[in-house]
Amino acid sequence: MKLRLFVSLVSATFLAAAPAFSQPDTQEVKPRDTSAVDFPFGLPQTQVRDFFRILVEGRVDAAYDQLLKGTKIAEMPKDVTNLKLKTREAMKALGDISGYDPVDEKTVGSHLTRITCLSLAKNLPIRWRFYFYKVSDTWKLIDIRIDDRLVDLFEEPTPLVSVPAK
Repeated sequence: MKLRLFVSLVSATFLAAAPAFSQPDTQEVKPRDTSAVDFPFGLPQTQVRDFFRILVEGRVDAAYDQLLKGTKIAEMPKDVTNLKLKTREAMKALGDISGYDPVDEKTVGSHLTRITCLSLAKNLPIRWRFYFYKVSDTWKLIDIRIDDRLVDLFEEPTPLVSVPAK
């Protein structure tokens, strides 16, 4: 229930949507070293990498403070405080974040980019989508969406409807 509240908060605050999480896996997840992930496209990827690096250390406040510095999102302190609280609750429910996988990057024009990552935890990954806008020469986070819609990451064909033969 706490996890659902976390995702609901993110939905309300940053327009994310999230269904309920499935039952936890008991297999142990080994921490992954993501510090050497090479991002050829510049600053947004570096901001995301640094966010997860700090989050892996368990420093939720510092991770968000670094990521949100200088953004419009940071101007909503009550929402940011709730996001940090719900992130801690999610980490308690799913297990500490041990790493992340960058899974997709999409750029629209030369000033807007979306980076999609999976955070890795003991029980279940979470999909994170970071939206950045380039103002002058600076990339700024303008939106963050968090959910568990993992099936959306796969290109699965639409199931065919079968009609019984007469």
